[in-house]
Amino acid sequence: MGVLRHCLLGLVLSTGLSGAGIRIVGSDLLGSDFVATLQQYAASNEWDAAVEFSGSYMGWKDLQASEADIGLLSFSPDETMPTDPFYVVPIAYHTGRIFVTAKSPLQQVDLSQLAGIFGGQEGVGWKRWGDLGLVGEDSTRSIIPYALVGQPGMLLELFAFVVTNSHPLNPGLKFLNTDEEILQVLQSTDGGVVLAGQLPLKSNGVKSLAVAKTPGGGSIFAQPRCGAPWRLSHQLAGLSGFPS
Repeated sequence: MGVLRHCLLGLVLSTGLSGAGIRIVGSDLLGSDFVATLQQYAASNEWDAAVEFSGSYMGWKDLQASEADIGLLSFSPDETMPTDPFYVVPIAYHTGRIFVTAKSPLQQVDLSQLAGIFGGQEGVGWKRWGDLGLVGEDSTRSIIPYALVGQPGMLLELFAFVVTNSHPLNPGLKFLNTDEEILQVLQSTDGGVVLAGQLPLKSNGVKSLAVAKTPGGGSIFAQPRCGAPWRLSHQLAGLSGFPS
């Protein structure tokens, strides 16, 4: 939040309004907790600010119509970033990693397989490791999905948006809160696969899988063994209109 505060301050100054009567719009992916924190920050700086995070699409329309002063919007790589008369500050993007036990021969999964593992839609499930190409005794084991939720951010929401098209997640998804729980899960024989934002501090016995966009396709990111993250599609950018 510290980096975002500095960016927000710069955006406020760029409007020339000095914090008076500012309307801030943004992505609904940021959530109610984020909105509350932003409102507190505005109040601590004595800004007369109205905050409404009803989505990037609506926020962008309001900015273009001069009905908002600042936007914290989500953009995909396919979208062209706005230019003049808008001032744009790229703020952040979310990363994710898919972890399995280091003993697994699996090296890569694709987005459709992740949708089947973590998604809850009927008929798309990848239920056993054999469905992912594993053979032998492991092929009959069930795939148990886990997600680390003990870290700040919106990883799970973005993952669902990108991978499952915002469809409901697997009702069997289990949640973890600490790195230690990741290690316990992956060092057991339960057959777990874990979604998390970063490598556990102690990652012995754990490996990160490459993630392909299409079956058999190239990896979304390079060299997962070196700790490179999977960059989720959307980045957060701050926008403001130049003062007239």
